[in-house]
Amino acid sequence: MRRAAALLLLLCLLVALSGCAAAMTDPPPEEPAEKATVDVSGQRALQTHEPLVLKLAVSTGDEDPCTVSARAFAEAVGERTGGQIQIQVNAASLLGEDEELILSIVKGEGQADIVIADAAAFCAAEPDMGVSALPFLFADYEDAWAFLDGPAESAAEEKLLEKGIRVLAHYDGGFHCMTNSVRPIMTPADLEGLTVSCPIGDSLTEKLLLAFGANPRPLRMSELYPELMLGSCDGQENTIAEICRNRLYEVQTYLAVTNHRYSALCLAVSEQAWNCLSSEERLVLTEEAAASAEANRALSREKTESLLAELAGTMELTSPDLTLFRTAAESIYTENPTGISEAILAMLP
Repeated sequence: MRRAAALLLLLCLLVALSGCAAAMTDPPPEEPAEKATVDVSGQRALQTHEPLVLKLAVSTGDEDPCTVSARAFAEAVGERTGGQIQIQVNAASLLGEDEELILSIVKGEGQADIVIADAAAFCAAEPDMGVSALPFLFADYEDAWAFLDGPAESAAEEKLLEKGIRVLAHYDGGFHCMTNSVRPIMTPADLEGLTVSCPIGDSLTEKLLLAFGANPRPLRMSELYPELMLGSCDGQENTIAEICRNRLYEVQTYLAVTNHRYSALCLAVSEQAWNCLSSEERLVLTEEAAASAEANRALSREKTESLLAELAGTMELTSPDLTLFRTAAESIYTENPTGISEAILAMLP
């Protein structure tokens, strides 16, 4: 019995010693990894050091001042954030039409994080955004730019922010003019009976064409050239830059410099994306957006003047007396078919 007990005790000692040896040779267990901290939005891990990629959508082509300025904006943001914010510029409506993209932001679908589009396109989300597109509101570029930095535009953008879209800056889209292939335009009477295109969903331009006596026909930009070429549409209204970019001078004969409305291009970011940025990153986006807008305005005006000079050699230009056009456009203000709030209209100069 004593011998059996001794053997059992010896066996226990051997087991204990082997356990100690294993403990000395095995690596210590890993401690739980420290959880990544997030910013106040709770949407973006800051300790991953992975860049945040934002998709920017713009309808203009690569050579257009708007796209050129957008790429400069993206590059500046990338440099100042050390590559932590990467903005991918998608030009020529690659991600979709403006109105479609704007509504996708409102719905939180995320087709684009940043959109540069005509202020009138944002009416799909907030009707008051159409205020800068009202007819004959501005005498010249400086007048338009001052308005965009003023109280009426700010009030409209506050309401847009409630829909989840934050405007950071205003690019210049230029003034809209008329073209057609039937006759020179000198007065609204010359538009009577003509079928003139307008963007789909742009109720303001549609009502304005009706006030001028034309028959508006909503079309996508991709449809416009073939419709004009076939003669199923007589004319269109657009900025000088868009007329040249889409080569409409090939299927249109007459250009009337009516400057009947201004195209303010809003550089806007989704609030969802904005909430993923730190305070320092938000400041970078704000400052670089303002800097790119200032450069864009000078570039856009210079480009428009040079393009207009080129068109003078391929189209028959007219400079109508705009008095009758302004009188015809008064119904847009008195009837207010655009749905712009009375509070915003009361702020107009």
